[in-house]
Amino acid sequence: QEEYLPIVYAVRFGAGEDIVAYMQDSYHQGIVWQSAKDGSTLLHHACYDNMFHLVPYLLVMYPDALHKQKLNGKTPLQIAKSYQRKKCVDFLENPYDTIIDYFRQNNEHKRPTANSAFPNGTSLLHYAIVFDKLEEITELIDSNPQSCATKRDFDDKYAAHLLAELKHTTDQPWFYIYSRIIDIA
Repeated sequence: QEEYLPIVYAVRFGAGEDIVAYMQDSYHQGIVWQSAKDGSTLLHHACYDNMFHLVPYLLVMYPDALHKQKLNGKTPLQIAKSYQRKKCVDFLENPYDTIIDYFRQNNEHKRPTANSAFPNGTSLLHYAIVFDKLEEITELIDSNPQSCATKRDFDDKYAAHLLAELKHTTDQPWFYIYSRIIDIA
């Protein structure tokens, strides 16, 4: 039997975002936790247990979890769909819009820009890459070139690392963006 971090129980039992955020501050690796037993992440648990109020926060804090697969091959979106968690599905099918809405709700309804500060050192450029928003990336690079050289706090990855990791560097439009980011960074 695997021992979960306390933050896992907080998510599974529907603690408020402020409690989960406090626990994240206490257990710095909590947000990127992945079960050794079944490969689930906090986002998998939130979707399974229908804790839709935590989904936007978890996407903002660890966007890569959207693509993480459990050992059975299921992503958080697939879990949400299979258990008919409609609000979770809505958030996960449009993750870029979800993080923008989250930012607006927490910043006096201001729309984030390429210069906006998100938690964990994640820039809007990082989110656009992780969430496959090709049409947004060029504009974000043009309006804030220094975001290409910004590292995320929780894994020290630059935008170019994310592109390479997500294997976007072989497709023509992605390769062009990858080259631009490398040139700027």
